Amino acid sequence: MRRHFFVLTLVFLAGVAACEGCSKKPAVKPRPKSLYVDVMGVLKRTGEFEARQYRIDGQTVDISDTGALRGAIRLAKQAAAAQGGRELVVEILTPSAAGYAAIMPGIYAAWAESVPEMTLACLDLDETKAAATSRPAGERFAVSGGNGGSADAKVKRWVRVRIRASSDGKAAAYDLTDTSQSAGSPEELGKLLAGRKAASNVPAAALLDPGLDVRADALLAAITQARAAGLEGAYFQALDKLPGSNGPAKPAPPPSGGAETGPKVVGPAPQVKFSGAEGTAWHVVYLIDRSGSMATTFDQVREALIKSISSLKGQQEFHIVFFGGRLPIENPPRQLIPASPVNKLQAIEFLKNAASSGITQPVPAIHRAFQVLGKADKARPGKLIYMLTDGDFSGEMNQTDNEGVLKALRERNPNKEVKIVTLLFGQRTPEGEKVLKTIAADSGGTYQYVQPEE
Repeated sequence: MRRHFFVLTLVFLAGVAACEGCSKKPAVKPRPKSLYVDVMGVLKRTGEFEARQYRIDGQTVDISDTGALRGAIRLAKQAAAAQGGRELVVEILTPSAAGYAAIMPGIYAAWAESVPEMTLACLDLDETKAAATSRPAGERFAVSGGNGGSADAKVKRWVRVRIRASSDGKAAAYDLTDTSQSAGSPEELGKLLAGRKAASNVPAAALLDPGLDVRADALLAAITQARAAGLEGAYFQALDKLPGSNGPAKPAPPPSGGAETGPKVVGPAPQVKFSGAEGTAWHVVYLIDRSGSMATTFDQVREALIKSISSLKGQQEFHIVFFGGRLPIENPPRQLIPASPVNKLQAIEFLKNAASSGITQPVPAIHRAFQVLGKADKARPGKLIYMLTDGDFSGEMNQTDNEGVLKALRERNPNKEVKIVTLLFGQRTPEGEKVLKTIAADSGGTYQYVQPEE
């Protein structure tokens, strides 16, 4: 027994001697810690997947609860740092039938918490099992600008790929934006990327720019083709900043010389939906009643706003104006802003802090809505106001009335340049329907009644 102890002691001392000066050697960087984020929801009979919740390390979080998402990621990041300085990598697992919008809240939250990298894995659904997991590795998302990883130092050229839904809505199409080439299938995209790689002797990476209506499997297919073509990697453009850039890309200056010849033809305005009411517009203002009478339904209105804003296309612009009390409350910076992921995230944070109070006094908010829309880009005609309230505008301590509201709207919109979609949210009263139908008809818009959930 003593002999064994002696031998072990010698081995230990020899190890100590051999390790003298080990502290002078560069420390091995600890491996990143993965945080698994499962997208949960309902697979409908049509094959469409409706995302509803995230499961983060066993904790279930509502997909629209940005604060809870950020909190969960923040805690995981702190725990990783406490484990020997490890970095955090967020891995999102989503059904391939899910739309790309299903992963956007997780991306926003990771970006806001300065997580340097993300990966995406698709779960292929079948009829006999809930999900047969398939988790390809290495799909990297640069989600926080300059923190996109060391690949920025090696990659000298980006191949930009715009991913959009095809005309039949069942597949995806891929556009190489710098060469105007298009591919109708992942295989065609792979050939184009291989050709671009072969034509250049410098490393290249694919910079993917998917639309909100793109399914997750289309994004995964593009990543797979980029890797098969020998590109350095596949990165994901979700924010205003590109990986390794110093800030948002500045718009190109207008051409010098010559006068404006009028609005440019830019195609039809994109669709927009709010609480079941549809419209088309480049510029959208949400004019929302937050008065005390909305207290019991305000959370539902907030959820509908978040869903509508999240569905806006990046080329659309939006603003939020609440009326309730003497002065309106507006989303910073009190002007139309592009529907970029960062701006959507900031708007959601603004909505989470909004509260119901005050009397129904819409006239000052109406003036603000039209002032904001008056500065919209004339090259993209198409303006829409969603006006939501729970009744008519009379009887508020003699400070407002229906005729005053109609007069303010008619004076501001004599040429019907702005379409107004009105929503009666709450008790269905004859006076409320009458005034909101009149407002909609005056502008060429539509009226809709919304039954609140009990």
